[in-house]
Amino acid sequence: MRRLGAQDAMEDAGLTFDDRLYGLSNYDFESAYHAMNSLLARRAEFTALFAMSDVIGFDGISMSRYCVPVMTTIVQPGEQIALQSIELLVRQIEHGAPAQKITLQPELQVGESVRAV
Repeated sequence: MRRLGAQDAMEDAGLTFDDRLYGLSNYDFESAYHAMNSLLARRAEFTALFAMSDVIGFDGISMSRYCVPVMTTIVQPGEQIALQSIELLVRQIEHGAPAQKITLQPELQVGESVRAV
């Protein structure tokens, strides 16, 4: 099996990589569906699932509400990002202001894809 970056990080943290808890799929629903079914068929116990494409979304797309279970997502403050970006750009163009780094607070919309363990 090809060594994964995540596997290295886990081992550095003192955790053991378990092949039974790893599934590989493409970035499409059908492939992810089959990978998840394969993982569940192994009957290995796990308390969390990390996926490269939305078990917990980070984009707040409306589709997350229509998933079963309803997907938890982090909603980025899109309007605030746009306004801040314009303000910073105008300051740079008109006044030669230096580049700035601004951190905005996202909102966590808890769905059914997470629960307390």
